[in-house]
Formats: sequence, structure tokens, C-alpha cells
Amino acid sequence: MEFFTHYIDTNICVGILPIQHYEYELLEKDKLYVENITHQDKKKEFLASRFLAKQMIEKQGFMYEGLDKNIFNAPSILNENIHISLSHSNHFTAFVISKNNPIGIDIEAKRNTLLKLQYKFLSEKERFFVNNDLELLTYFWCAKEALYKVYQQKKITFAEDMHIDWENKKAILFANTDKKRVFDIFNYMYQNIFLVCVY
Repeated sequence: MEFFTHYIDTNICVGILPIQHYEYELLEKDKLYVENITHQDKKKEFLASRFLAKQMIEKQGFMYEGLDKNIFNAPSILNENIHISLSHSNHFTAFVISKNNPIGIDIEAKRNTLLKLQYKFLSEKERFFVNNDLELLTYFWCAKEALYKVYQQKKITFAEDMHIDWENKKAILFANTDKKRVFDIFNYMYQNIFLVCVY
């Protein structure tokens, strides 16, 4: 099965796959989990994301032993030498694998509701920069979601604790504190789906 892949660099690979039914041998723990999913769309989403994860992990030369959840309820993998993240939106699933650093991914379709919600996740400075441009706003939303996945802790405010420096492609945590952390941003458009990785 062919699926879209893109190498951000030699250590980071992104994959995107349409969510549909895929026939493949499930691991026992995935069989047990999927049996408890009653909603058919959620079941397809789960199976497609595991199928994509398996293909990408094996393509990178690692053995796929399934995905687990870490203490922050984020997907993780038994092999501690690689970092992963996944996302779903609008009939697509996306997966990223990084050999070096923690990474977050988010995909979204463009939706007008973000215009109303922007006050909840953008600072005043960011809103001024975005200037109600829905495409840019969608990228900012994806960037903050991806940054949240990298941070993996609950106590964080999207508008205050995260800053997106779009011109320099940087995502910044706690910009005005001694805990400041700076990450790179990769963005891409795939079939009208907005994708952002933070690493």
C-alpha cells in the first residue's frame, strides 16, 4: 500500500494516509483494543493509524511492536530510541517518526470556527500577525497542538505559554520565563489538509 511520505531531514519522516479499511495482521493488544470500539469511524481511524505507524516504523528499519500510551496519555512506542506522534483529521491520519528528538504532529482541515476560537489560543501579538487569514490561523492552531504534544503536560495555556514565530518557523514554550524552550516548525499542505510538525 502506497502512502504519502516526506523526510523533514534524515532523522524525521512524516506519513499521511486516507482513513479507510485496511486488511493486515493486528497485534493481539490491538485486537483487544479495537473490539471495544463501537463507533465505526473511530474504529477505522484506529486501524488506519496503526497501519500507517507499522508501515513507517518498519520502513525506518525498526520492529513494530504496537503503540502504547505514556503517563500523559500520548501515543508512545516500546523502542526508546525513536519518538513518534500521530494526528487525525477530515478522513486522514498522519504519523511522524523522529530518531533524535521528541516531536509533535497535527493535521487539520480549514474551518471557519477557528476565526471565533482564535482568542482562546492566540496572543494579541499573534492575532495581529495572523490578521484573520484562515490558512495562517489553521497553521497556528496546528503548531500549538503539535507543541502541546511535544510538551505532554496538562498545565499549559495555549495563548499565554506558547508563542509561534512564523517568520522564523519557531515554536516557543514559556517565552518570558527561565523555562523557555524553542522548537523548529515544519509545515505542509496535503490535499487541503494543513500539517505541522514541531521538533
